[in-house]
Amino acid sequence: MNNTDQATTRNSLLPEGMNNAPLSPILETNLDNLKTAFGNTLDIRFDRTLVDRQSALICFLDSMTNAQEIDTIRQPLLSPAHASQDFNDLEHFRMQLFPGFSYLIVTELEKALSCLLDGYALLFFDQIDKALALSIVNLKSRSIEEPTTQTIIRGPKDSFTENLQTNISLVRRRIKHTALRFEFLQLGKDTNTSVVMAYMQNIANEHIVAELRLRLQRLQIGALMDSSVLEESLSDNMYSPFPMFLNTERPDTAAGSLIQGKIVVIVDGSPFAIIAPAVFNDFFRSQEDYYQSYLMSMFIRLIRFISLFLVTILPAFYLAVTTYHQELIPSLLLITIVSQRELVPFPTVIEVLLMETTFEILREAGIRMPRAVGNAVSIVGTLVIGQAAVEAGIVSSVMVIIVSLTGIASFVVPVYSMALTLRLLRFMLILLSAALGLYGIGFGLILIMIHLVKLNSLGIPYLTPLAPSSRRDIIGVWIRLPYPKMFQRSFFLKTKSPLYKMNKKTKD
Repeated sequence: MNNTDQATTRNSLLPEGMNNAPLSPILETNLDNLKTAFGNTLDIRFDRTLVDRQSALICFLDSMTNAQEIDTIRQPLLSPAHASQDFNDLEHFRMQLFPGFSYLIVTELEKALSCLLDGYALLFFDQIDKALALSIVNLKSRSIEEPTTQTIIRGPKDSFTENLQTNISLVRRRIKHTALRFEFLQLGKDTNTSVVMAYMQNIANEHIVAELRLRLQRLQIGALMDSSVLEESLSDNMYSPFPMFLNTERPDTAAGSLIQGKIVVIVDGSPFAIIAPAVFNDFFRSQEDYYQSYLMSMFIRLIRFISLFLVTILPAFYLAVTTYHQELIPSLLLITIVSQRELVPFPTVIEVLLMETTFEILREAGIRMPRAVGNAVSIVGTLVIGQAAVEAGIVSSVMVIIVSLTGIASFVVPVYSMALTLRLLRFMLILLSAALGLYGIGFGLILIMIHLVKLNSLGIPYLTPLAPSSRRDIIGVWIRLPYPKMFQRSFFLKTKSPLYKMNKKTKD
């Protein structure tokens, strides 16, 4: 299969001082240029051979190619049955000797370097100013496994891997439609990382697709090691603590977003795909909502939004009412809280910050430690340190309950990047609450809302469909309709095909 029609935005691969030029008809000149470009790297190989008394050179990278496939290239070249070939017609030569290989006809030095780095073997002939590139890629990657950060009870159990072609096939397997488009780019001055932008040509808004394509093409970064680099680099507001794009390791989530009219960006070497555009409400949905009954899905969505307020406000609210607004607490509860805090030597604000910081340290330690002991450290540390702190009179029992409930609620948020943002905002509200009480919490929430209203994701307002309000879409924020009633895509995406199907009644 000829892949010459693939577009690329690869940065220059030539060392400083070398000019991009056509391949030379002199074999030794091409060899010297390749040696100059790659230097004395360990994995470069140059195999000289004779093909029908014609000098030839096979060049490949050990680290990127399959050694057994190299033998399948050498053997036809040395076979007497294939003598007297016309080397000037590389297309016909390839059809005769290597009909089953993916290939390219290379005429430029920089394209030759690009092919070597992509896992091709280059075949040069003396007195021929072109090279035949045969794909013999051998990139080992882990097998398809269950998702680790976005687990669900019911639904597909596969997840993206670090292999780009595997990830593309996982999406294509779910959307078997000719309108599914994959556009190829290469980004990163030093890494030349392969990136694929996927969208449904018959659904996605052309303006949104063009905007994301333009941003990717204009992107100037040194190294692209993971999709998270693109999330920050493509953001409308890179200084905002809120994530501007969704990330997922689930192919079904990516496929569902494509059907909705969104765009998916897959980065080679990253098991997380980016979904754009994203609005605030998207971070509180899960693909499992569409695998459970609609009543259960609505209940779970309600739980998530309750958890949103618990994560951000609960510690600050406790601090405000116990410090400034004791009249809001029922008398019996106030007596209990005061009696528990009688031996605590710190003011409430220090107690809150101490416990919240300790909980964050334990959570981070549980993530970074080896899996065999990570869970034990987080659970035992929380129980032992919490109980010991209460018995020592450093904190009160109510404070331990507040912090524990807040920490548990943060795990309810389906997308980890949004959970991190809410954890950060919690500390801001705690400090404002310590200074101004409930007025500080109100002031902080107003600042957050003003910031959210100003945010955009690829030109789409972040708080859509709440602000600006969309009567048609706002129902979907709280309610997951039964499948027979789900017939329209989100209005704010302005898709080419707004309906999933025509919901017409037919007579018997």
